[in-house]
Amino acid sequence: MKLTIVIPTHNCAPYLLTSIGSVLPQLERDSELLIINDGSTDNTRELLGPFTQYPNVRITENPRPSGLGNVRNQALALARGRYLAWLDADDFSTADRFRRQMDVLDSKPHIGAVGSHTHTFGKLHELWRMPLSPDHIRFRMIFGNCMMNSTCMFRLDLARRHGLRFNQDLAPAEDYDFWLRLAQHAELTNVDDVLSYYRLHANQATHLQSERSRNALRSILGRQLSENNLPLVGREFDLHLRLAGLPQGDAPEPADIIRRYRVKMRAHISRRLGADPELFRQLEELLGRAVKPPGRRRWRTLLRRVRGWF
Repeated sequence: MKLTIVIPTHNCAPYLLTSIGSVLPQLERDSELLIINDGSTDNTRELLGPFTQYPNVRITENPRPSGLGNVRNQALALARGRYLAWLDADDFSTADRFRRQMDVLDSKPHIGAVGSHTHTFGKLHELWRMPLSPDHIRFRMIFGNCMMNSTCMFRLDLARRHGLRFNQDLAPAEDYDFWLRLAQHAELTNVDDVLSYYRLHANQATHLQSERSRNALRSILGRQLSENNLPLVGREFDLHLRLAGLPQGDAPEPADIIRRYRVKMRAHISRRLGADPELFRQLEELLGRAVKPPGRRRWRTLLRRVRGWF
């Protein structure tokens, strides 16, 4: 089998049929849809009943909730496809998403995962653009996730061969951690188009600003700097956290801190990413925000860094 599309769901009954409906017309003879109901207490089970008659749809029922990271690990074990594509139960895909992403993986064996831009809907309507080339993704991943789970397809054997799993303790940034680990073994890319639509809920801001969320993101960012041999300490590290969307107070950063940070980051770009002029420009754009107070919309910045770059 070539492709497994996975929809994990927990109490998403109002949105689930839209998500499934965006997948079914794209199922081919060598693909399957795997739906994992993670202990939902709404009418999800009743909604899923008719789909048990579809030959290329599998439904797994968990008796009690185990958490999204654990459900994704369950999918890694159950999937039969050579490729695995994620789609969250409250999001939906475009009509050509899966064929276009399979074409990328078929034609570029050095690519381990492929995502795309995404358009948000619900609480906020915005186009979130992702970096496209592997080097640009590698740079942006130092600051936050730019591989949106609901847009991504990857080589399942790559994850299994290297024992890659989702770390539930890092929720809600466990997907960011997963893509970073996969990027150690293959390159990542994004299709220059919107292939999925990402629903934003009113309670996501509170969730992402929780102490647990901030600690998870801080831990991943610190590990990233260490793995990239970027020695940022003290106020330099605080500046990096601010650029990654984690609030560090309202005062602008001192000029000498910004200057030292710039020198180290430019050296990293030159040493590891081929001195790409576009990356130098993106660095200056980021640093331009550091001289201004964060303002009232900090939660949007944090959301974008954890769930994807804009």
